[in-house]
Amino acid sequence: MKFLQLFLYNLIDDKYKKNVNKSLLEKLKSFLSSKKANLKHKIDDEYYLIKSYDQISFKKIIDDEGFCYIVNDMSCFETPFFKVFSKGYKMQGIFLTEEDFPIKIRSYHQDDVVEIKNGKKKVSRLFIDKKIPLIERKFIPIIENKDGKILFVYGIYRHFNFKLTQNNYFVVKY
Repeated sequence: MKFLQLFLYNLIDDKYKKNVNKSLLEKLKSFLSSKKANLKHKIDDEYYLIKSYDQISFKKIIDDEGFCYIVNDMSCFETPFFKVFSKGYKMQGIFLTEEDFPIKIRSYHQDDVVEIKNGKKKVSRLFIDKKIPLIERKFIPIIENKDGKILFVYGIYRHFNFKLTQNNYFVVKY
């Protein structure tokens, strides 16, 4: 245990060194042996020990409620979380019509569900399938039309009716 403690102490950044103790080492060992893909352990008021699939890191976590922007037209704009453009790559965009507005561009909610050709699928399942770390999920933009239907999840999902159309609305995540 002493070797692991010294190794970790020399490996990590100075801002975490005050937290290297037997308890943290035990938690690190349990993270390494756990079969769970996503784990989070609070170290102090600001920092967490995070396991996201095959990576373990120390991160400063800002507990944010997420975001929600109501958009009434096709205008381009910028937020602290994403930018909206009229051009971009295929998986950054979707084709919207006037009937879709006003739209919401918002963060993920735990009960979000999307339509697929054979039924419905939870957005959380899409995140698991794409191995999106838990702490990053709340910052992925989701477009919802005026009827509350999810049309787009950045980089992962576009409503199946829009697959063959020309995109005219692009959301680029930071």
